[in-house]
Amino acid sequence: MESGKIAAVLFVVVSVLFLVIFGPFLTIWSLNTLFGLEIEFTFKTWAAVIWIMTVLNGVKISLKRQN
Repeated sequence: MESGKIAAVLFVVVSVLFLVIFGPFLTIWSLNTLFGLEIEFTFKTWAAVIWIMTVLNGVKISLKRQN
């Protein structure tokens, strides 16, 4: 694999990890900011946001057929 492809794959992996880890916290922060809910930043609230996002969006898996 050439270094450009390795860098692109690494960038995608790091971006996905960043969104999975910090996305729920950004959601909680935005709800607190917009509505003054004072939700604490804990693992339980993080996991709850992950669950809500999964239920609302569903788990989407796309398989491409290669010929």
